[in-house]
Amino acid sequence: MPNNKAKKITEKSQGKFLIVQCARMIGPGHGVSSPAFYLERAFKQLGYDCEQFTLRSIGISEAAPDVGSRMARTFRFWWNIVVFSILGTIVIWWRYRRHRRDDVIILCHVDALIGDLFVIRSLHKSFIIENPQRWRLLIRNPLHLFVLARDAIRFRWRVHSRFIALSQASAKEVTRLYGTDPDQIMIIPNGVDLERFQPSDRLRREVRAELKWGKEVFVLIFVANEFKRKGLDIVLDALSRLSMNGLDCRLIIAGSDSDEPFRTKLNRLGDDVCLLGHRFDIERYYAASDLLVLPTAFDISPLVGYEALACGLPVLITRVGGIPYFLHEGKNGLFIKRDPADVAKKIRYLIANKETLNHMATQARMSVKDSDWLMIARSYLKVMQDVLAERREEKQRVDNLV
Repeated sequence: MPNNKAKKITEKSQGKFLIVQCARMIGPGHGVSSPAFYLERAFKQLGYDCEQFTLRSIGISEAAPDVGSRMARTFRFWWNIVVFSILGTIVIWWRYRRHRRDDVIILCHVDALIGDLFVIRSLHKSFIIENPQRWRLLIRNPLHLFVLARDAIRFRWRVHSRFIALSQASAKEVTRLYGTDPDQIMIIPNGVDLERFQPSDRLRREVRAELKWGKEVFVLIFVANEFKRKGLDIVLDALSRLSMNGLDCRLIIAGSDSDEPFRTKLNRLGDDVCLLGHRFDIERYYAASDLLVLPTAFDISPLVGYEALACGLPVLITRVGGIPYFLHEGKNGLFIKRDPADVAKKIRYLIANKETLNHMATQARMSVKDSDWLMIARSYLKVMQDVLAERREEKQRVDNLV
């Protein structure tokens, strides 16, 4: 007997376009790879065929982000950026653009200077401008200049038909920095897997038992792949202040960055801190926590904020980039400064005011209920359909001239 559901999807796929996603890695982790993974899954659910263009597509193995020494990881990181920007652009053009196929849409998430749509997940120029040691940074690592030049080409020339900004703030910043036409920028926020990320009393008990932390302990979680920029040192100093005040707080740290620069502070805190490294089951640790803390220096729209909220965690994050889009002060979290005293003060306030904390926890998941990846994917498809319509109109116009 035929599978009616499968038949329906096959019928829906007929006459539709192929979606090629371009990112260094695509998978259910963190960083750029995760949104690309969830978008692909949603596109397929909606009946669209998808292909991936990653480092593997140009013959580079995708080593785990926490493999090797700190120097080896840094070298690999920059090598991948340069190679994917240059060789990736050439190869993806050769595969999908040289024959001018009008049934293919390229959705680029990072590096490559090609694609119908480009998702603005970072603005390196903003990061450099806001860094007080910018000149030292540029002198020590000239590859920052490569990224700045590449991004100038991307945003000032018509490399892409549309840009996808994750927030209004990000869209305005691109226009301010590069003069990009605002009509070329569409605003589509990040999404979250509401089935994977949700509150779970079972996981809370299970993980706390594994960590040998009691149910009354107040647990903070910090999730990032760039510990310094995201403010790990600030969180560690805040935790020290709370401990000195006699508050029983613990901290979970997840991410692929090196903990060597923070080793002295970590040793001082001892068993109050759990270092997880890079995790593919991060939802378990959100469930075991009470609060996400992220005093980031610069961020477009951190996916971890959406994930934590979906798990019923209030969030404490700095007021930068597109964070005000999803953090509503006093409702699902609080804004913090990049100051250990301020971070400790906000945590102390929530520990002392359980009713407020519980209210925020209830509102947290409600605040992202419309951020399901399927809904986000539909917004992307609308933009893609507009781009295809424009491409076909242009082709028809040229054919008429000939």
